[in-house]
Amino acid sequence: GLGNMAGGSQWWPWQALQALTLLSAILVMADSSSSWTLARSRSPLPPSLSLGQQKLPNLSGLRLRGGDPQAEVDEMLKTLINKSPVMLFMKGSPSQPQCGFSKQMVALLQRHKIEFDHFDILQDELVRQELKRYSKWATYPQLYVNGELVGGLDICKELVESGELEKYCKVDAGKDKITTEVIENKVTQALDATLVKAEDLSDGCGLKFSILVVSPQFEGMPLIERHRAVHAALEKETPDIHALTLKCLTPQQHQAAST
Repeated sequence: GLGNMAGGSQWWPWQALQALTLLSAILVMADSSSSWTLARSRSPLPPSLSLGQQKLPNLSGLRLRGGDPQAEVDEMLKTLINKSPVMLFMKGSPSQPQCGFSKQMVALLQRHKIEFDHFDILQDELVRQELKRYSKWATYPQLYVNGELVGGLDICKELVESGELEKYCKVDAGKDKITTEVIENKVTQALDATLVKAEDLSDGCGLKFSILVVSPQFEGMPLIERHRAVHAALEKETPDIHALTLKCLTPQQHQAAST
């Protein structure tokens, strides 16, 4: 015999084989039971979706729960690529690029006043690997315009040399980028503000701003009316600003908050 197990019961080879077979069946059933479907989340921009040890960006509000896994991944990549008219997949961020090629690409786009959004591939290994397959482009950075791959740094440099980059990216060359200085000057004049501090939250692209406004005109004014007054001061710029965070205080409120 094979000796006694705990409790003195015999453990025969055929019993061991049965146990292994049963364990394998359970694992297969558990694996096959994981299904993916496509559903819409209430949150418009959930940060990411975990797939085992990997994370897939879920910027469209879609969650994976069924169907063909490869097709679902492709759909999510397509959504990510179309997140912005000009989308840059890079290593790091525009303010902190993590490789020389990404740094050069950011400088090139900013020098030509091309507004773009970005995705840091170092933060998501699944996107990093799958996008290379999806785009049939093996290196980064990768630039997309209106959902179509333009290419990497060398191709963008060629477009600059031929004078086609702005046209390709459909940039209005006669349109000035919105700056913190423009915002601060306009709001100060319109609201007789004692303090206006604007911060560009879009890495210098002029798309997202946080603004602190301190004005005596806010005395006795409801918060929503204060916000409307700032928006009115920036009536020309507002249509081109994607996100605006306002903090509107009276001088007394600002002094109290500072102490």
